[in-house]
Amino acid sequence: MIKKVKTNTKEILVVEFGDGTTRITGYRDERECSLAFRNLNKPHAIGEAIPNTNIHILEDPDVVLSFSNTESIDVLIKSLQVLKRSFCK
Repeated sequence: MIKKVKTNTKEILVVEFGDGTTRITGYRDERECSLAFRNLNKPHAIGEAIPNTNIHILEDPDVVLSFSNTESIDVLIKSLQVLKRSFCK
């Protein structure tokens, strides 16, 4: 689920994973590659392929991670791998 959360100093956007309510779609244009995230109306099985709906995720995403080089993608992957290892302990 993607939601706004108020901290002591500002409002931040939080993307929660693990309940099947966040859709992730990758896309590419001539300059960069991106991951678009969008809230789903109802939970789906984690990893389930969801057919396109009337509102396409790329037209109205809730959050986008945009990469202009592969090194940046590698940094994100490495951070996620470290997080995964610490989560599993």
